Amino acid sequence: MKQTIFAAISFITILFLVACGSLNQETPLATLVPTIELATAVPTTETVEPTETAVPPTATATTAPAPTQASSAPPASQEPTALIHDVTNVREGPGLAYAVSYVLGADTTAPILGRNQAGDWWAVPGPGDGPGPVGWIFGGVVSVQGDFSSVPILIAPPLPPDIPVIENPGAPPTNVCLANRPGQFPPPDIHLGPGRQFAVVAQLGNWAEVLKTEIGWHQILLGPGEVGWVDGNDVDLTGPCAAQDPIPVRIEFAPGETSITLDSNLEPPQREFYVFRAFAGQRVIMEMVSESNRGNFAVSGVADGQPYKRLEDEQPSWSIVLPTTQDYLLTVAAPADAPTTGYRLTLTIEPLEE
Repeated sequence: MKQTIFAAISFITILFLVACGSLNQETPLATLVPTIELATAVPTTETVEPTETAVPPTATATTAPAPTQASSAPPASQEPTALIHDVTNVREGPGLAYAVSYVLGADTTAPILGRNQAGDWWAVPGPGDGPGPVGWIFGGVVSVQGDFSSVPILIAPPLPPDIPVIENPGAPPTNVCLANRPGQFPPPDIHLGPGRQFAVVAQLGNWAEVLKTEIGWHQILLGPGEVGWVDGNDVDLTGPCAAQDPIPVRIEFAPGETSITLDSNLEPPQREFYVFRAFAGQRVIMEMVSESNRGNFAVSGVADGQPYKRLEDEQPSWSIVLPTTQDYLLTVAAPADAPTTGYRLTLTIEPLEE
């Protein structure tokens, strides 16, 4: 019996020890929890996050000044230029007391070469065949653009002497053709040649004998061996004057255009006249189409009187590089005995090469 009790106690003791031993073996597993805490030290990933907060101040902030650098670049300098809005007189000096040297057409431009002391007149290139290297336009009738910091002050030429007024004494003769000062209008200017680009030499006070007519200008007798020219629009003709050619129509190009087409009909005496201005070195191209090829055209210089294409030259297409800055007369014609002839003529004036 005692042995049985002892065996039972021993068995229980062994079970107790085994149970305690198993518990002692599991406690290290519990002590592994700190390693889990090390794993939970994921807050080290939180220490990475602050490094991301340094991103905003970097590249995006430094790229902002770049546009201001581009916008602060100075604009390209421009050559000083006069913008001509309407037909404008170019004079020989900075003032109305100077004669008109030539005329600039509407919607054109001219480079500015200088200014007067007062700054109200601009110097521009002369006409090429005029009295001086520059002409003058009044600043109040044009617009300007460009950089004027280097535009020089030019000395004005001396004022011209008082222009004489031609007054023929006595009653005008009735057996010759006369050019008369019209009514109470100011005395018409008398030019050295048939065009306003020629210098004014006198003014017509009453009347003068007409010697001949060219391109709408009348050559008149001023005195023994002295002649001058007046614009046919400025005078009235009386007496036995020969039939005069009509005053030519001035060709004006639309702004920005270099070509124009003339459409018309030639009626007896089968001639029409136009005038255009071009500069030395510009190429002129003309193309003509007419009924039954009856139409033809001729070109001559107003200032130099030089024929550049004659009516005898019947080619309908023609081109030339002009040698002189001046007005050019364009005559369109057909045979005198031909019926009414319709025509279309295209005129192109190429810009000067820069």
